[in-house]
Amino acid sequence: MPLLNCVRPGANLSSPHRLTALYDGQLRTLQRRVKVWQATEGPVKEVFFAQRHHPGRLSASDFTHMNELGITIQGQSFPHLIYHLVLTYSKWESATVCFSESFESLCEGFQNAVWELGKVPQRHRTDQQIGCRRR
Repeated sequence: MPLLNCVRPGANLSSPHRLTALYDGQLRTLQRRVKVWQATEGPVKEVFFAQRHHPGRLSASDFTHMNELGITIQGQSFPHLIYHLVLTYSKWESATVCFSESFESLCEGFQNAVWELGKVPQRHRTDQQIGCRRR
């Protein structure tokens, strides 16, 4: 669009005296095209992917570092993590104290959660893939 070459980003197109380099017809055309562009493109829209969860199908888990809380026992620092599991449909939760992001901690936390729940979800997601590869 050749008319836009003379306009800086963020220019105020509502007052005609700011664009003196354009003829009246060009200014109105430019303002109309910008108005159409703003209506069709507009500001950046938030991307949202709707998810449907089903009972008993999926659980998700992650580790949370608790060191920033400054927990102490008898004056001694207690550095630890929490393994957190949640059922995505019901939002049922379980937590287990652990001391590393290892595959063993993941297994222990998952086992504690399913024992507490009394059932096993069909699928489980975790972002701790690195724990599966460490030896």
